[in-house]
This record gives sequence, structure tokens and C-alpha cells, in this order.
Amino acid sequence: HSERNYFNKDETFSIYLNSALLTFNLLNRLDLFATYGKGKIESDWLSGAGANSFFYSDLKAGNTEGWSCGTKIIFFEWGKINFSAGARIFYIDPEIITYAIDHINYNKDNAKLKYKEWQADMGLSYKTPYLVPYICAKYSKAKARLLKDNSNTQQLELADFPMKSKNAVGMAIGCTFSNNKFFMVNGEAR
Repeated sequence: HSERNYFNKDETFSIYLNSALLTFNLLNRLDLFATYGKGKIESDWLSGAGANSFFYSDLKAGNTEGWSCGTKIIFFEWGKINFSAGARIFYIDPEIITYAIDHINYNKDNAKLKYKEWQADMGLSYKTPYLVPYICAKYSKAKARLLKDNSNTQQLELADFPMKSKNAVGMAIGCTFSNNKFFMVNGEAR
């Protein structure tokens, strides 16, 4: 007899997105941008069904389009150092690939997942001829919602599951490579 300890399990919500970015720059100070691409979501969480009754849920979703749009403004420049502020919104409505409760797969055809996020940030960057490393502080509100209809899911009726970010404040570090004309590649960890 083995006993599962759910309380040692970390709850996660991860988004992976490959996207293209289109940016319009005005006066070398203001960027207006939009992204579009395909992504996936992986999530697991612990839910309570009663006083001492818990179950573990696991969800994978993907193969769908996501988009974002936003702005960034450089409000102070000192030599090669820039101080900036920005804001963006992001939305993805992925197709559910697998949905499991306590490692038992359930009907995913009656479920939908929606994710939206808005964020504001302030950052510091340093410009070299081809690289721009940066660090910034972010304030973000993210919400995901797993919606299910009233169909019977193997004798376990589940309500809608709203999820939101635990920490609204965070930071990001990244680096941009550009030829300063028409090409740019960016990597960022948040």
C-alpha cells in the first residue's frame, strides 16, 4: 500500500510560445508592437472536493495561436543606458490535448481553457553595437479558466476552475540581438 502525499507537489502553470514580433518605432523612443504565434500550456494543481478530500489535476493544451500587443517608451537615456516603461496584453485560447485527475484521463472534448494576462513593467537596458541586455521589474495580472460543461466525467462532476497568478510582482532578464535595421532576436526569462 503506497500513500500519495499531495501536499509536497508543486502546483505549476507554464506557457511556451513561439511567435513573430512586428514593431513600429517612433522617434527612437516609442515602440508599438504586436506578436502572433503558436504555443502550449502545461499545468498541474491540487483541488479540494471536501473537508479532507483532495485530487490532483494535470492538463496539457496547445497547437493553437496566441497574440499580444503593447507599447514601450524610453523615458530617460544616459549614454548607452536606457530606462523604459511598457505595457502589454496577451491572450491564448488553446486546444486541450490531455486532461487527467489523479492520473486518470477524462473527456477533454467538453472542456475549454482560456488564458489572458496584462502587465506593466519598468526596465534598464544597455546598448552595444549588436546586443541589448536588459533587466526589468514587472507587475502582471494573469488569469486562466478551465471551463467544463455539465457532462458526466466518469462519475466525478467538476465545477469550472478559475486560476490566477500567485505573485503579481516579478522580474525579467533578457537579451536582444539586432543588426539595427531589419532583424532582431530576443530571449527572455521571467
